[in-house]
Amino acid sequence: MISDIVKLLKKEVSGLNAKRYVSDISRFHRIQVSPGLEKAIEYVKSRLEEFGYQAKIYQYPADGKKEYLGFRSPIGWRIRDAELKIVEPEEILIGKFVDNPTLVVAHSGSIPYGIKAELVDVGQGVRDSDYNVDVKGKFVLASGPPRIVHEEAVVKRKAVGIIFYKDNVSNPHAHPYLGFWPTAEEAKDAPPMFSISLEKALKIKEMLRKGRVVIDAYIDSEFYTGRIDVLEVRLSGSLDKDVLLIAHICHPMPGANDNASGSGLLLELARVARKLYESNVLKLGYGLRFWWVPEFSGVYAHLAEKPEVLDEIISVINLDMVGGSQDKVGGVLTIVGIAEFYPTFIPILAYHIFEKSVEGPKAYARPETLPLLRFKLVGYEGGSDHHVFVDPFRKIPATAFIEWPDRYYHSDLDVIDNIDPNLLKTVGVAALTLAYVISRMEKEYFRECLQVLHSFALSSLWENARELIYKPRWYALRKISLLSQMYSEAINTFSIFNLTKEQSLMLEECYRRIREYSDNIIKELEKSWCLKEEKEPILGNARVYKRTKKSIVRVYDIYRSLKEEEKKWWLEEIIEKKRGSLVDLFYYFVDGKRSLNEIYDILKVIYEDLKGEDLERIAEILERTKWLE
Repeated sequence: MISDIVKLLKKEVSGLNAKRYVSDISRFHRIQVSPGLEKAIEYVKSRLEEFGYQAKIYQYPADGKKEYLGFRSPIGWRIRDAELKIVEPEEILIGKFVDNPTLVVAHSGSIPYGIKAELVDVGQGVRDSDYNVDVKGKFVLASGPPRIVHEEAVVKRKAVGIIFYKDNVSNPHAHPYLGFWPTAEEAKDAPPMFSISLEKALKIKEMLRKGRVVIDAYIDSEFYTGRIDVLEVRLSGSLDKDVLLIAHICHPMPGANDNASGSGLLLELARVARKLYESNVLKLGYGLRFWWVPEFSGVYAHLAEKPEVLDEIISVINLDMVGGSQDKVGGVLTIVGIAEFYPTFIPILAYHIFEKSVEGPKAYARPETLPLLRFKLVGYEGGSDHHVFVDPFRKIPATAFIEWPDRYYHSDLDVIDNIDPNLLKTVGVAALTLAYVISRMEKEYFRECLQVLHSFALSSLWENARELIYKPRWYALRKISLLSQMYSEAINTFSIFNLTKEQSLMLEECYRRIREYSDNIIKELEKSWCLKEEKEPILGNARVYKRTKKSIVRVYDIYRSLKEEEKKWWLEEIIEKKRGSLVDLFYYFVDGKRSLNEIYDILKVIYEDLKGEDLERIAEILERTKWLE
């Protein structure tokens, strides 16, 4: 039984030991393609070798030009020191790199001898209307996205540098982590760029309202042709594929929850797995493989240069932000759910196992156990390395454990004091249990896992039907139909295993029951008197597209290649409204078979406010910028 593995691993996985690894990793300034990241990976490698592994580091060129499966590699960047201060109308220290590692925007240009310049407030700094004063030869204070502000302030108007802040942060005292991610060509003329807290930005704004402000800035940094490192260890099983457990190790110092937590916990799981493997307690079917990577760039580079890896992986478990004390960071441990474009059973199984892994107090006068942690199975979300594997170009079942939100996310206040060893232990037990269950699926756990998925699908269909009261009738019917299709396809992904004839028959029966149950719910909804009678929005566009790249969409690259009205529309509707995930999801649905209308019929259920004309415009822009054809 799955609960037996959970009990075993609760005795073995140490949250305190995992936190020690997290602490060690958080001491490195781990920007992608940097000396700090290389040192962090070497640290993990040394620990793995202590455990008895033969660790392998794969290395790939990273120069800001070379692309891997359509994903441009970062350029190497090292930062030695920096300081920012106001010198007029009075001297005020704003920050030092040694105190605030996110004070300097990743990939900032260097000014090793310093520069003094007048500072001008340009608001967001993304529109012509933001520039009602001359900024040539000056620093600008701006809250917009770095690449857009750079284009408007530096490229177009010859500002000499930028000081960024964010006006929608959950912690006004933190220096946000921002990155520029230049091409090799852009790196040649990259300006000095800083990132300061909202609290400091508001004080500077007040000074600017009273008169002239001059800053003194110093950054000692440089670009170089670097490398992408991917660290791997394996435990071989009796079968010819592996379950992959992955964590991205890149991030500015300290980056404790994001993502020293995932990397440190993965190190602890590698320790426990090897110990139980060598003592013959864990007898593997599919093997276990562990990766520490720079996010996205490491996965794309490795899969591009070693395409055979895709045939060696049966499924993926991603650990990304898994240790924040919920009382401190305000987070919820989320399990990334089923992807509508590639439904699999893995997320549901992950959620089921996590429920079993959570230890809590007993209810008053009752035998029930109460949850100790906030956790939830959420709809599908990309944004981390699992997203590369579920891409329909690859179709490898995956899920992720991600704690969200985090009030210290992407800032210099993401520190080790925020890390909870109990949460690390719980996630670790769940993740390693999930990996082992998948490893032994064919021999031991098929029946139990199929029952888990069957029960979840039925309860989810009914729960969603209950929540559809007073929704438009067309929406309710499409919602249940979409869920039914997702759960049916998720069941079919059990076929990735070498099933017996009996197991295949069980799979078919489970599929039939779910479709029958959903058909009955749809019949009830058709007769319901609590649904709105509204006309269904129809796109009526039969155009069929196919993707030209095997990577995620780069929203800012598209922005830079647009002109005038389209550029304005993309800024307002996609970037400022934070609809990049919509574009990303749409891109994954494009398969050379579905029409735009068919894709809209799915997406309008996921994004209830999505207009057909907006989707058409997104498709047209992606075609014009050569992401689609």
